Amino acid sequence: FNDPATTEIYTSQDTLSLHDALPICHVLEEIATPDAEGRALLTRAAERFGLTARGYHRILRVARTIADLDGSDHVARPHVAEAVSYRITGLKES
Repeated sequence: FNDPATTEIYTSQDTLSLHDALPICHVLEEIATPDAEGRALLTRAAERFGLTARGYHRILRVARTIADLDGSDHVARPHVAEAVSYRITGLKES
């Protein structure tokens, strides 16, 4: 991972309890905040497909991972679009 905070989250997840999960969402918002276009896309997807908070944060995590694999320090619209496409595909298959 390019970002030490991201690395810390991914490596420490094995030891987290449910009590610790709430702060992780706040950290996720800091390290995986998409650009304005990405946030707008994610908001539209959340409204259109009725995403829960959990689904929203799952998309952010996947978008952050895609950005890391892309070598990007920031989550951009293409990363969010790819993450949303995986989530929507999963919803259609259910």
